[in-house]
Amino acid sequence: DGSRMSESRIVLVSTPVPADVHAFESDRTAQLIDSIRTLLDARWTGWSSMPAKSPQHTPPTDKWHGAGASGFVLSQAEVTAIRDQVNTHMLWPAFHGRPDLMKFDAQAYEIFSEANRRLASTLRPQLREDDVVWVHDLLHAPLAAALRDESFSGPIGFLLYPSFPSADQLATLPVHKQFLKELCCYDLVGFQTESCRARFQEAVTRFLGSSGKNNINRDSVSGPFGRVKTCVCEVPVDTRSAANYADSAAVRRSESYLRKCSNGSRLVGSFAPLNQAQGILERLRSFEALLEHAPKLCSQVSMIQVMLPCGPWFEEDNDLRVEIEHEFMRINGRYASLEWTPIRYFHRSLAASRLTALYRSVRVGMFTPLNEGVNLRAKDFVAAQGPIDPGVLVASRLAGGPHKLTGALYANPYDVASVAATLERALEMPLEERRARWLSMMDILEARDLKAWCNEFINRLGLPASDRPSVMYA
Repeated sequence: DGSRMSESRIVLVSTPVPADVHAFESDRTAQLIDSIRTLLDARWTGWSSMPAKSPQHTPPTDKWHGAGASGFVLSQAEVTAIRDQVNTHMLWPAFHGRPDLMKFDAQAYEIFSEANRRLASTLRPQLREDDVVWVHDLLHAPLAAALRDESFSGPIGFLLYPSFPSADQLATLPVHKQFLKELCCYDLVGFQTESCRARFQEAVTRFLGSSGKNNINRDSVSGPFGRVKTCVCEVPVDTRSAANYADSAAVRRSESYLRKCSNGSRLVGSFAPLNQAQGILERLRSFEALLEHAPKLCSQVSMIQVMLPCGPWFEEDNDLRVEIEHEFMRINGRYASLEWTPIRYFHRSLAASRLTALYRSVRVGMFTPLNEGVNLRAKDFVAAQGPIDPGVLVASRLAGGPHKLTGALYANPYDVASVAATLERALEMPLEERRARWLSMMDILEARDLKAWCNEFINRLGLPASDRPSVMYA
C-alpha cells in the first residue's frame, strides 16, 4: 500500500556509475539518473565507469551506507566484452534498427550475463523485501531474473529508453527469446511510446507463446513470476531547472559571445552523439539541399554540427566519423567563400554553459535521428530558449520523445529534400509564430514534472495490478 511504499528504499540501476563529477558533463543519461536519485532520495548502483586495476580486484560488497551512488567494479576484460561487443555490436543494433551491424559473440554475451548475476548476488544481501529496484539500462535487462534467482521478492521495474524493435528486428539477436524471458521477470516495464509497447507485446506473443485474453492484454503480459504490467511513460526533463540555468549569467555571457561570432548569420544547430542512429550524414546533406534549393541563403545561414561524446560505455564508430568529416569538407569545399563558411564542425565534449548557450544562439535546432526512443536533448533545447527570441525545433518523425511537442516542425530524416524545405520554413518563420510555438512546447514540458513522473512510476510499481494506471503522459 502507499504507506509501505513510502518507507521503502529505492535502488536505481544504470551503467556506468560515474567515478567523479566530471564524468557527468557529457553523459546526458547519467545527468538524468542523478536527478532522479536526488528527487527520490534513492541509491544509484550499476557497474563502475572505471575497471579494476588488477585481475585480483573484486567488487566491493558493502556499499549501502556509502555515497548515494556506488559502482561495482568489473575487470578490464569484462568491460571490454560488455561495452565493445555486447553493447555496441549486439544490443544497440537490435534496438536501433541496424541489424546489419549485428556481430554476435556467445562468449561475450555469457560474460555479460554472468556480470549481471554477480551484481544481483552482491546486491541481494543489502536489499530488504520492501525495497524497490528500478532498472534504467538495457545493459541490466537480465537483472530482474537474476534477483529472483537470489530470492528477492520485492517490486522490480524496468524503463526502456530506446525504441522497442519489431519482432523481426529483435530476432536478429540470437538470444532474443532468452532476452524477452528476462524482461518478463519484471513487475512493470515502461516504454517511450504506445507503439513500442505494442511491439513488445507482439514479440512476447510470437516468441514466448503467449496468446489469448488469459495471457496478454493491452496493459500486461504473462511472465514467469505472474503478470507483467506495461505502461507508456515518456521520460520528461526538469524543465524549470533547465530554463533557470539557461538564464544564468555564465550562459548569457557565452551566448553573447557566440552571437557576436556569428556576424549576424542565422544558425542551424545540429547536436548529436556519433552513432549510426543519429543520421548526421543525412543532416549535412539536408543542409546542402537547402543551399541548392535556396541559393539566396548562401552567406546568410550557417550550420553548426556538434558531435557530442557517445558516452563511456559505447564504442565510437571511427568509420562513420571519417565519412562525416569527408562529407563536411566536401560541402564546405563546394559552397564556402573567403567571407563565409557554410558548416562549422565540432567533435568534442562541451561544458554545460557553452552547450546551453549554443542552444540559445541558433535560430533552428535540428534534432532528427533516424531511430531513437527518447531525445532528451531536443527537450533541453526547448527549455533553454529565451522567451524574447526563441529558436525553432525541427524534429524527426521517426523518434519517440518529442512527438507531443506540437510547436515543433517534424520531418522524415531520410528525405533530405523535405528536411531542407522544413529548415527553410523554420529559418524564415516570423518572430510571433516562433514565440507561439515555443510557448506551446514549454506548456507541454512544464506540465510533465520530473518528480511527479518518478513518484508515479514508483507508486504504480508498488500498487496492486488492478489499481495501476496504464499510461503516463500518453
